[in-house]
Amino acid sequence: MKVVQINALGATLSTGRTTREMHNYFLSMGIESYIITACNSDCDDAYAVSNMRAMHVDSFLTMVTGLEAYHSRGKTKKLIYYLKQIKPDIVHLRVVHNSFLNLKLLLEYLGENDVATVITLHDFWFMTGKCCFYNHIPCYRWESGCHDCPSMKEDKRKKWFDKSFKMWNDKKKWLNNIPRLAVVGNSKWTANESRRSILKCAKIIEPIYNWIDFQDFHPCDGTLLRKQLKLGFKKIILGISANWAQNDRKGFDNYLDLAKILPSNYIIILVGNIHYDGILPENIYSLPRTNSVAQLAEYYSMADVYLNLAVGETFGKVSAEAISCGTPVVAFNATANPEIVPPGAGIVIDNTNPQTILSALQKIFLKEKAYYKEACLKHAKENFDKDTNIEKYINLYQRLLNWSN
Repeated sequence: MKVVQINALGATLSTGRTTREMHNYFLSMGIESYIITACNSDCDDAYAVSNMRAMHVDSFLTMVTGLEAYHSRGKTKKLIYYLKQIKPDIVHLRVVHNSFLNLKLLLEYLGENDVATVITLHDFWFMTGKCCFYNHIPCYRWESGCHDCPSMKEDKRKKWFDKSFKMWNDKKKWLNNIPRLAVVGNSKWTANESRRSILKCAKIIEPIYNWIDFQDFHPCDGTLLRKQLKLGFKKIILGISANWAQNDRKGFDNYLDLAKILPSNYIIILVGNIHYDGILPENIYSLPRTNSVAQLAEYYSMADVYLNLAVGETFGKVSAEAISCGTPVVAFNATANPEIVPPGAGIVIDNTNPQTILSALQKIFLKEKAYYKEACLKHAKENFDKDTNIEKYINLYQRLLNWSN
């Protein structure tokens, strides 16, 4: 079997690590595997479709035309030529909306050549006109046809023209013409949402959880890090994101509001780039973004609780990683969060009022962290095991390849 994964990143951040881990597993099983990325800045052994200069040009054209993934024709033709040389059995699409390919050319090639195609929904871009997430707005125009997009003001790259209906309608046409298409939601909630969208044309729609590599994410000693950060015996509330900003779906504003009412022995640690013009409260400690899985595992293990206030998770990998490190999670009761955070491994809250969040944290802290460890690790092993979940993909590939129209 020959498998090609196409993802903007090939090794870093959550989708890049997922792509790389699957690639390495395939190679260990004797499966011929290839990675195609936007550029090779994070992945030297991948085929790079584009480069930073070309991606900036694509992004500019997106802004002035309102059309995303309609440019980069020359780069995409080279990508298709590369695919023709490989002759893959499976093309696995992940995040492809980072200004590096022409979606029409790629999907038409896959459809016309009856290439078995798998889409993993790390976000919802494949089923909307242009939005990666919609429930924080909220907007459900994608069910019947995107138009008059309410997210135009917050979307800096596409703010000049609203072409959401054209993009939604084109995606519907191109996806419908792929004879063997499978859609994987990385949670049950995500898969169910896709069944109400243009992706309902797929031959297979099912959930497969994102996996966690337990060799990387497991309970470890965070004592030294706690000492280095001079945190003493404070209760550590952790949040991790590539970027934090006001009015974002990750809930940065909620952390600011929570900081106002926290007891003096509680501290919030936010890992990631913070885009905020104000002065952070003294009880919010900012740490830079990191791509080191060892460092991430140390952060999770050091924390007394992981706080996930995101309102747009298709899965919530940070929650799964925290649980895999034996750290309980407090999460907002929306999207996939309730699936990822079961009773015994944390608390799901019904709103993000600061007092509601504080009450949940205090309830967690009534018991020592060790109390939650067994339930956390059991849930992680039963749901997020890497080998088990990648094998589910291999099984899906086989079913799709054997599909007879």
